[in-house]
Amino acid sequence: MDLRNRTDGEKVETAKVDPARYIRPAAEQHLVSCRLQPVSQSRKWLDIPHRSEPNQQDAHGFCAIMPVRDFMELWDAVHRWDWFRRSQWLGNFREGKRLLAASIAGVLKDLGLAEGLVLDCSCGLGFQAIVLREAGLRVHGADRGEFAVDRARELARDVGHEIDFFVSRWDELPAKTQLRFDAVFCDALSWLHTDEEMVAALRGLRGVLQAGGVLIFQGAPQGSDAADLRRDSEDWWANVPSASLRWSHTEGAVSCTALSVPSRGDDYIDWRQLYLIDENGAKRLEHITLRESLRWNAGRFTEMARAAGFDCPVTRAVQAWSPGGRPAALNYAVAVGATAASSG
Repeated sequence: MDLRNRTDGEKVETAKVDPARYIRPAAEQHLVSCRLQPVSQSRKWLDIPHRSEPNQQDAHGFCAIMPVRDFMELWDAVHRWDWFRRSQWLGNFREGKRLLAASIAGVLKDLGLAEGLVLDCSCGLGFQAIVLREAGLRVHGADRGEFAVDRARELARDVGHEIDFFVSRWDELPAKTQLRFDAVFCDALSWLHTDEEMVAALRGLRGVLQAGGVLIFQGAPQGSDAADLRRDSEDWWANVPSASLRWSHTEGAVSCTALSVPSRGDDYIDWRQLYLIDENGAKRLEHITLRESLRWNAGRFTEMARAAGFDCPVTRAVQAWSPGGRPAALNYAVAVGATAASSG
């Protein structure tokens, strides 16, 4: 088992966590929801999205859980469990983000956009947006998940920053904000799988950029083709553990252990996330599968970018990483043509 992400024993200052705010009671596991659900007059539970059949357990006492397939629900589950264990990462969440923030700031400085308005369009719980703000950038954040946005706003305030976060899918961005940005950062394009999805997303990102603004993203390096991407992925995959223990954490009556079990297809990697939960002695298993695409070599992505209103992408640095940990380059593409502009 890979224990590299385990943080047991670290001394981190944090507020007391009430698991009742984030984890649902085992008796109601047959419900699927992403909303606050009143359970009693005294407390509410935030649902973890999943599907299961009530009162069906295996020989070990675990409920039979079906995976959630809606994209937003998948990431909502990840964000909720990561927030549940925030006492593990609160003191060091910046560490893995500073190098990337410095590279992004360098790109903007070189392009004369260091004072411009920046959008982190896949902000999650707000880690990268906070570090970008601390690097001196004027940053806003967006995510398709309401839970993530609420927690990102809370985390930013807890560490002393007022950052504007809002809920939006990438394709909806032009309708969700009147601001037009000088730069948009996205670290999650590899979770898209079809040409239609990619073009729709890129058009949404283009729609909130000033003409001459830049999309900064992680992906295949400039000039790479399908064979290069396949070779690099295979070299990396050879060293990926077949299963790893990501973390284990207890708050009050709730304990959760998270494991990752990846598998590889012809043009994708499935990251299976397993959550083994013990709540007041009642055990259950929740699991989701996140699919990362291996389709987007530089040539293919350039076609999509040009169709969406960008110039040919340029590689800034090769020492960046995909969300799943694959080697990736830090690239940028300049927005061409006109767009309705409003900045602030």
